[in-house]
Amino acid sequence: MNSGVKELILIAQDITSYGKDLGGYNLSRLLYELNSLSGDFWIRLLYLFPDSIKAELFQALKDNQKVCHYIDLPLQHSEERLLRLMRRPESKAELLNTINLIRKELPDVVLRTSFIVGFPTETDEEFESLLDFVREVGFERLGAFTYSREDGTEAYELKGQVPEEIKQERYHRLMTLQAEISYRKNLELVGKRLRVLVDEIEDGVAICRYYGQAPEIDGVTFVRGGAEKLKVGEFVDVAVREALDYDLEAEVAG
Repeated sequence: MNSGVKELILIAQDITSYGKDLGGYNLSRLLYELNSLSGDFWIRLLYLFPDSIKAELFQALKDNQKVCHYIDLPLQHSEERLLRLMRRPESKAELLNTINLIRKELPDVVLRTSFIVGFPTETDEEFESLLDFVREVGFERLGAFTYSREDGTEAYELKGQVPEEIKQERYHRLMTLQAEISYRKNLELVGKRLRVLVDEIEDGVAICRYYGQAPEIDGVTFVRGGAEKLKVGEFVDVAVREALDYDLEAEVAG
């Protein structure tokens, strides 16, 4: 932190598993310790499996102001038959319960997830159910991938491989839906004041992020009004003026 770092990202396939081999030391305790470090910086968590989020972690997220209320749940799919083929234990009902609990405990949370489309044997009906699930939840952020067959994996041997053109069609339908949801979510921020981190300044425009925008994978906040007074690596308050599909337009708050 002494070198001026403004964002500390803790990343693992399931960051909630941290400390299971350390005799009682866990992610929640780590967050309290990191939050106590001097300096003005964010702490961001990537990624959290839905069945690993417990009350203790919620409390740590509430107590430690430097921890971003940004949760990335790599769900992979919504349909239980496919989740079992992916070796995932959750049911759709359990996923919805977890998501509802997160939003109840952290009302300002930004939820991100990722899905795989075109997994072997995925039917049209299962894909339509995935779209319905995405509509119901309304993730602020969502990424998608088409299934890629890899030799040596269990899924490689599965019958019912989905043709590439169908994978691409499903991918584009999902991402078109998400663009609509993302735009609607961004509209809710217009007129609000956000604290952003300045990442770059190009041609009089500051490229920034608020806590709900992770680096490299999410949209950004473009700050045009007053950008000439800003410095890379500083936090600043801005007023959101316009919503785009994935990005925000803002100006330095007066």
